Order: sequence, then structure tokens, then C-alpha cells
Amino acid sequence: MNCFLLYNVFTQGGDLMNIYQSYNHFIANYTAKPGTKYDSHKMSELKDVCSRIASSTKSTPLYMVSLSDDTRDFAIHVKDSALQLLNMISYLGDEQEAVFNRMEAYSSNPEKVSAALLGTDKGDLPDELSLKATQLGVSQQNTGSFVPSSNVAFSAKEYYFFIDSSNTRYHFKIPANGSEDNITLQNKIANFVNKSNIDVKASVAVQGKKSALVLTSENTGIYTTGSSLNFTVSTEQSGRNLVDYFGLDEVTLRPQNCIFTLNGEEHESRSNYITLNSTLSVSFHEVSDEPANISFRPSGAAILPTLKEFASTYNQLIDLAHSDSSNYGGKKLLYQTSSIIKKHYQELSQLGIHLNEDSTLALDENELLSHIASGEIQNLFSEESAFHKDATETISKLSLNPMDFVDKLIVVYPRIPNLVQSPYTPSIYSGLFYNNYL
Repeated sequence: MNCFLLYNVFTQGGDLMNIYQSYNHFIANYTAKPGTKYDSHKMSELKDVCSRIASSTKSTPLYMVSLSDDTRDFAIHVKDSALQLLNMISYLGDEQEAVFNRMEAYSSNPEKVSAALLGTDKGDLPDELSLKATQLGVSQQNTGSFVPSSNVAFSAKEYYFFIDSSNTRYHFKIPANGSEDNITLQNKIANFVNKSNIDVKASVAVQGKKSALVLTSENTGIYTTGSSLNFTVSTEQSGRNLVDYFGLDEVTLRPQNCIFTLNGEEHESRSNYITLNSTLSVSFHEVSDEPANISFRPSGAAILPTLKEFASTYNQLIDLAHSDSSNYGGKKLLYQTSSIIKKHYQELSQLGIHLNEDSTLALDENELLSHIASGEIQNLFSEESAFHKDATETISKLSLNPMDFVDKLIVVYPRIPNLVQSPYTPSIYSGLFYNNYL
């Protein structure tokens, strides 16, 4: 079932029920494809297509075709596949779409400074940036006293302490049952702190038979206004208390901001991660004497899928030719389609686009990624390139007259001087209305 059945029902007669059944079957079996801007044309472009069809008519003989279902399907698939490939070639060469302008950031020393674009466009950023960290941002850390893990130091009672962070005081009450050893009580305190969802995290460090509580600010840098510390621990409880016994207030690592230079100018940040112009994220990993250069190049991760789609669309047309290789039309389709690649094979193979024995394309991703970064792939598909022009011309001819690839019986050759132009005679499928336009 295809659009020819609908054509026959409407043109050759049929009751309304048959029309409904045919239409419903057609809708159930054919999924509409999304249209692209390359499927619409200006009036001048449509006139050009009509002129090319008329020109083709002058040298096309009158022929007879046995329109079997297989022949009709093959003609439609030739035109549909050719149009898809033509659209893909147009897309790759379209400067407005700028598929090859999708960029990625590259660092000359990623172990010390790494960078990543937040999108695919570098925006107003310069073509190259110079960055280095002279001091990394670090978190505050309080490492308590190491006490015997198995000792029981606290009687049954409720103990409390305070953590002051971000100008907010958090009050913690820790119940002890009198039988808990030190490491059990330390783990209980750590759980209470972590469940409070403040910007301080707690853990227990173990050294042999001793253990200590470790409190660490969640963020690097100094983020508490008016203080050189991000948090303080205190208590007003007299006698043996958690703060004094476990040493919760012992600062072992003071917080510090990240100090870095951007194009030679010094800046300071609480974090080792910065964002420039809401466009580029930069992470400092190590202090360095020499700056890392951040540059921008075409993104292999963004562009490679489009090249794979191009190869797949091309291979679809080649597979269609192989499916009819026993006939003259299939062999002719294979020859004309593969001639594009064979003509430019040396150039294509150097970039990582190779030809299999069956004339399908195979991509070497590593080679492609290298040449994407250098911009050579962009030059290949540019509208000004010889490959783009040859591919567009050849595939346009395939889509213009798909009936050129079906077996037919020649009746008479045209008499050029007395020719009465009938543009659609040699190509009765040139103006077909496809479901991917619906």
C-alpha cells in the first residue's frame, strides 16, 4: 500500500468507504518526516527546476514503463533518498546554519587549567585566553583530637555545641546513653552534622586504635563576611563537653581564595571554578608558573554526528541501488551516485572518509576529529568547494528524474526541431507530493 493506491482510488473511481480505508491504511503505515527549510523554494528556484526538466526532455526518448508496485516503489525511494542527501549536503554547506561553527575550548595544559564552553559558541570572548593559578582555593578544615576509639568518655546526658557559619548559628544536641564508646559517639555527631544540610560536612578519621572528628567547609575560599574562617565551633556547656574533648574547634587548615591571572591581570575567586561571560567555564587544578593558553576550535563532539548522518544518508542511496542491481536502472544509480565519491576519493580518504568495496562510506572517527579541529572538513563541504558543487549537481539530477533508473522500453527518439515541450513526460514522478512534506 502506498500513495499510488490512493491515486488510483481517486482517479479511477471508488466509493467513499474504499477511500477511507485506503487513507487510513496509508496514514497507519507511513510516518510523516519533519520538513526542513531546504524543502521550500523561492519562485525563481522552482522556475529553474522546471527549466531543467524541460531541458532534459529535449534529449529524452519516448518510452513505455511497466508500472509494477516494485517499479513505483523504487522510483519513489530514489527520489526521496536523493532529496534527503541533497538536503544534507546543503545543510553542511550552509553558512547560516554554521554546523562547523560549533566550537569547543582547548587548553594547552589541561592538567593545570581546563576549560569548557557552556554552549557551542564562544560569543564575545577573544580567540585565545591566557590563564594560570598562583594560589588554589582551599576549604577550611577542623581536625579534632585523636582519642582512643574504644574508650567510654561521656556519661548518660545530653550534650550540645554550636556551629556558626554564613552568619547563622546552628545548635546541635547530642544524646549520650553512657555506654557508647568514643568512635560511636563521633559517628553520631558526624551524622547529626551531615543531616543538618549546612555548608559544613563531617567525617571520622581513624589512625590505628584512635579516631578523630573532621569538619570541612563544603566550599573552597573565604565566604563568611568579616572573618578569615568559614565556620567556628563553640559551646557554653561546662565540665567535659564535646568541643573540648574531641577538639572540634581546632582549625588545622584555614580557607583561602583562588588567585589567578587572566591575560596577565590578577583576579581572585572563592572557587577554583570560574565562568567568563556566562560562556566559558574554567577550572584550576594546580598552581603553575607558566600560563595555559585557552583557544577555540570546531567541536568534534558536536560535528561528528552530522557527518555520520551524511554517510548514512549516502549509504541509503547506495543500498537502494544494490537492491535493484540485477536491473539496468540499479546499476546506473550505483554508478552515478558512487562517481561523486570516486572523483574526490583522494581528498576524502585523507580526511577520514573511506569507500568500502560495495561503494558505501566508512568513517574513521579519529581521523575525522583531527581534521574537524583543523577546519579541513569545513572546507570540503563549503559551497565553494569542488566536492560540494559536484555532489549537488549529481544528486539534483537523481532527484529530478527518478524514472531514469527504472527499466523501460524506448519507443522513439525525439525530433528536436519539432519538439513540443512537455516537461513532465520523462519524469512523471518529479512533482510527486511526498508524505514528508505533510
